[in-house]
Amino acid sequence: MSIRKLLFFAGLFLLVIFACKTQKQQPHRYVDYQPYFDQTRRFFVKTPSLKDANLDTSVQILSNLREEVLEFKDTVPFTEELEFSSGQLIIDINLINEKPPIYDTFMVVKDFLFKDELVNTLFPVIPDSIKQALITLSDSLSGQSTKDSLVNSLQPDSIAVVDSAFQTANEKPVQKTFYTREEILSDTTRDLFEADTIMNALLTDIPWKIGDSIPYFKGFSNYLMDSMLLLQTDFAYTEIVDTARAVKQYTGKKLVKESTQKMIMSDQFVHSDKVVFKIFYKNEEDVFIDMVKVQGGNFKIGSNEFDEDERPQYGLNVSNFLIGKYELTNQLFCAFLNFIHCDSQGKVNRLKVIDLNPRFSKIVRDTITGKFYPLKDYEEYPVVNVTWAGSSLFCRTMGGNLPSEAQWEYAARGGVYAVRYYTNQNRTDFEYEFRFAGSNTMADVGWFVDNSDGSCQYKANMKPNQLGLYDMSGNVWEWCYDNYNKDFYKRNGDSTDPICLTGSGMRVNRGGSWSSDAQYCRITNRNYHDEFDCNPYLGFRYMREWHSVH
Repeated sequence: MSIRKLLFFAGLFLLVIFACKTQKQQPHRYVDYQPYFDQTRRFFVKTPSLKDANLDTSVQILSNLREEVLEFKDTVPFTEELEFSSGQLIIDINLINEKPPIYDTFMVVKDFLFKDELVNTLFPVIPDSIKQALITLSDSLSGQSTKDSLVNSLQPDSIAVVDSAFQTANEKPVQKTFYTREEILSDTTRDLFEADTIMNALLTDIPWKIGDSIPYFKGFSNYLMDSMLLLQTDFAYTEIVDTARAVKQYTGKKLVKESTQKMIMSDQFVHSDKVVFKIFYKNEEDVFIDMVKVQGGNFKIGSNEFDEDERPQYGLNVSNFLIGKYELTNQLFCAFLNFIHCDSQGKVNRLKVIDLNPRFSKIVRDTITGKFYPLKDYEEYPVVNVTWAGSSLFCRTMGGNLPSEAQWEYAARGGVYAVRYYTNQNRTDFEYEFRFAGSNTMADVGWFVDNSDGSCQYKANMKPNQLGLYDMSGNVWEWCYDNYNKDFYKRNGDSTDPICLTGSGMRVNRGGSWSSDAQYCRITNRNYHDEFDCNPYLGFRYMREWHSVH
């Protein structure tokens, strides 16, 4: 090998070694940089797997073995000879009536009251001059008790008067018309010398003591001794036992005379009852409806992008329920019309159920049998021209109901399987991926003005949404149970299973139809009609309760 080649390879080797040498890491210039949330990249919210989900179910809504209630009345006439026994009283009624009791009235002595004139005479009030003298004397004396000094200077007969006056020099007597013995003895403003003895002497001449009974007679006076004493009494009543007033007892023969009378009676017995029969309709088949299990959860109803009655978007909670996999078909609705014996005008008990006249209705009535049936090849097309009242009657008769707006939109979104993506960096908020039920392209999931050829189409010809529900967008508008109120759900955010039952008389319908532009087939778009309106663009979907998740 030449020296030139040797030098070339040596230089190449050194170059490779230099290139492979680890460089010292340089500090990042933008130490405060925070990555922004890239809205162009969709970070999708994880949803439950549909791989093992078993959502489809079939529900029987009408049996060909049905109970029929027959009411009947039966009248049974009868004629009977009856004997009536009667008794006639043969004694004067006054002789056997019990006499009312007789009572004697007594007065029981409760107390003796002394009139104020007598009290003031016998026990005068100590004058104010003596009271003032006692007060002055009390202030001037010293070295010993004021009371003791005054007592020692008076005559013995006046000691009691001074003693009482000294105690109550500043008290005022209480003025009354009558006084009890206790009130007199406790009145320290009076001269009570030998008061007890004096009152005993006054009461000695009275013939009664406290507790004695006094027979009452008309005109009795409670005043004693020239009205100076008042007798205070309570009334007592004692029944008088008089053997002469006892009711005499008689034997039955002496008391009553019996007689017997015969009478012919004609009458009738009316019996009303109800009998329940189970009738098998051999020319009918059991009616089943394909449904989907919708597991409840929370979701956002409405949209912040479109009409005013869709804004703002807010959260609601929905419980478990079942909903029809398809819009209700002509075949099923004919079975219902026959079951309720609808008339040729599409009415039952004057309630408008369906309009059979327009050319878009594919249901006819046999004029001979009165039975309804769908036109050939239109059995599985959605029923149209049905009123809200008729749709609701179908659902209630078959054990279910119309879905509420919240239930309808939740199911159209896809329930817990709805495709959502995060809209903030912390991944705490989200938005829904699909504008229509199962896609952002209306032509993939439903029939609308651009692809319907001017009429509604056979069920399930388009792609379903995530729950396997067909035609939630397009084909026919679908009645909901709610009254239309553009602000109802805004006032009931975060509630569970809200249903609007007040407001306007209009009823909500959702989903758009075969004659609608794509924008009216959006999941969140709201529409409404009078509950007795019907048109070739309007049908419904059946819903019923589902109590458990398997």
